[in-house]
Amino acid sequence: AMFAGNIDDCFRLGLAVGRNTVKLYSEFYKSDIILASPLGLRTIIGAEGEKKRDFDFLSSLELLVVDQADVFLMQNWEHLTHVFHHLHHQPQDSHGVDFSRVRLWALNGWGQYYRQSLVFSSFPTPEINAVFKKYCLNILSCSLLHSAPHLFLSSCFLNSSGHTMQAR
Repeated sequence: AMFAGNIDDCFRLGLAVGRNTVKLYSEFYKSDIILASPLGLRTIIGAEGEKKRDFDFLSSLELLVVDQADVFLMQNWEHLTHVFHHLHHQPQDSHGVDFSRVRLWALNGWGQYYRQSLVFSSFPTPEINAVFKKYCLNILSCSLLHSAPHLFLSSCFLNSSGHTMQAR
C-alpha cells in the first residue's frame, strides 16, 4: 500500500558506506547514498535569492533513481524539476573533498552525460517524458520504465541517436 506507515513527503537521509559499517544520517558531502524526497531536497536547495542555499552535493551524482514518478505528479511536480535543474552545477566550495578521487569528466562539467538515470512510473505522462528528455542526457543510453496495464514491465529506450524504441 502506498499510503501505509510513515507518509511524510519531506525526508532526506545520507548513508556513508564503509568496509564494515553503514553510517546513517551522514552529512550529504560525506555520503555515498542519498535517499530523499523532492520536497526534502527542495528545502535544502532553497529558491533563487535566498541566502541559505546549498546544492553543491548534487554536482557529482553518478546514479539517479526516481521511483513512482507518477506519485510526484499528484504532489508538486515543480519540486522534482527544481531538483533536476540543480544537478551537476559547478560547486561553490570544495567542502573538504579529496580531489584525487574526483573523476575527470566531473571536473570538465560533463557529469550530466555520465549520470545513469532511472525513472519508474506506473503510466507514461507528458510531464515525465519532458523531464526525462530534458535532464536525462547519458551519452550511452537512457531508460524510462512504466508498468503496462497487465503488470508486465514495458520499457522505452532512448538510444544515443535520440530515437525511441519500445520493448516488451
